Amino acid sequence: MTTSTEIEEERHKHEEFDEYATLLVRKISKPLAHFLMKYTSVTPNQVTLLSIFPGVCGIFFLARGGYTNTLIGAIAAFLYLLLDAADGPIAREKKLSSDLGAWFDGIVGFFLLPLLMLAVAVGLQNYLALLVGAIAVLSFPLQFLIIHFFRSEIMGKAERLSGEIPPKFQWTRKIYGAILFYPVLLLGAIFAKTFYVLLFFAVCGTMVWVVTIFLQYRILKKNALMGEL
Repeated sequence: MTTSTEIEEERHKHEEFDEYATLLVRKISKPLAHFLMKYTSVTPNQVTLLSIFPGVCGIFFLARGGYTNTLIGAIAAFLYLLLDAADGPIAREKKLSSDLGAWFDGIVGFFLLPLLMLAVAVGLQNYLALLVGAIAVLSFPLQFLIIHFFRSEIMGKAERLSGEIPPKFQWTRKIYGAILFYPVLLLGAIFAKTFYVLLFFAVCGTMVWVVTIFLQYRILKKNALMGEL
């Protein structure tokens, strides 16, 4: 049975893909977590539940479009991220980590991220934005499915495989990922450049899953050649 520790480790593996953004968000969310622990009796699951509200508000305002609505939506989305980052420290401090809590936290994130991206595209009110937004939305689940299909169904392992990301490409893990979307969206909203936010995640996301497939092919090809020797 998967333990909460294993789930947390798997979550950290995904966070490595935007290490700098993760560190930034943790620093910003730390005072919020301390405040909630000091002045409330809130549980980690309650924080996760609370985070849904700004996330849904973000979707609503981003989809309406216009500078003011987009900025409000981006701020609400960033607030969701801060609350999402705060539940971990609370769980560790109060020793309330659980499989259910880790699952609930992950599920909320899996749903909100693509919906927020789609809302940005809808708010821009043009077909090109919808196309680029759709590509950005599909990139994250495609990466997840391709990686986990390869590990569990092809290689029969759940852990990370050596050689999946060559050393010369390790730097990409620090600058691209789901967490990065929220601060970049906020900056894009401030400067009225949200289309370029979608374009960045569409291009980078597509490159990641295409390169991942290529690297998986290379691993299997190498294994096949070694088996013939």
